[in-house]
Amino acid sequence: MRLRKHLSIGVKKAVSSIVLAVLFGAFKQLSVMDSRMKEEVASWDDGIIYCLKASKSGPTLILQKQGTSIYRLKSAPLSYHDIMIQFKNIDTAFKVLTGQMGLAKAYSAHAFT
Repeated sequence: MRLRKHLSIGVKKAVSSIVLAVLFGAFKQLSVMDSRMKEEVASWDDGIIYCLKASKSGPTLILQKQGTSIYRLKSAPLSYHDIMIQFKNIDTAFKVLTGQMGLAKAYSAHAFT
């Protein structure tokens, strides 16, 4: 059997949390070093909050732009998110975050909202 069939929900949540942490670090560095990312972040409204949730009860990445920098928030009330992407379950989030499923396939499968 494949490895992913044997992974428990706890392991999938832990791996997803690590991937989101690495994703934030890469995003923050690129927003400083890459001219295209600088332009993209500069176009965001100051104080905007982006949220990426691996599932309803899974790990979450919440970004906020303040000035020219991006910060990771520990938490924010649901009503405070300007843009929120939430995967419907941890299995799909795990597959997308670990590169086993592309965003186009996840989108066509209605795997996130």
